[in-house]
Amino acid sequence: MSYEGYTEYLCDNGHYWKVRSSGKDFEGQGSQQLFCVHCRYPFAFFSVVDQTYGVKEDVPGSFEAPKIEYGWEDIPKQDHWGAKYCEKRPLFLPDVRSRRWEVAMHNLPTPEQRSYQEQRPTLQ
Repeated sequence: MSYEGYTEYLCDNGHYWKVRSSGKDFEGQGSQQLFCVHCRYPFAFFSVVDQTYGVKEDVPGSFEAPKIEYGWEDIPKQDHWGAKYCEKRPLFLPDVRSRRWEVAMHNLPTPEQRSYQEQRPTLQ
């Protein structure tokens, strides 16, 4: 039977994102190269949700990890008619009492430092 599931991510700024994965090898080392799609910071917490055998109430790893909504940010948008509006994006903290969230360990540069890494050395 094949693996079915996804990984939940939380960045330091409170942005929440899910990434569907088709194999367990995606988590761990592969997730260390992921950045938040909203603010481009590395993810601080992650939780693996395994739904291979479906969602079961007595198996905590088969549904979303608990999180606490502590606020939101307004994202300015524009529709196809040119009317401007704001989209509400909730911000979350991991509920550490559930012991489902793991701390992401990586040595990725922050966005301010990343510009130096993008410069390639010139070969002479």
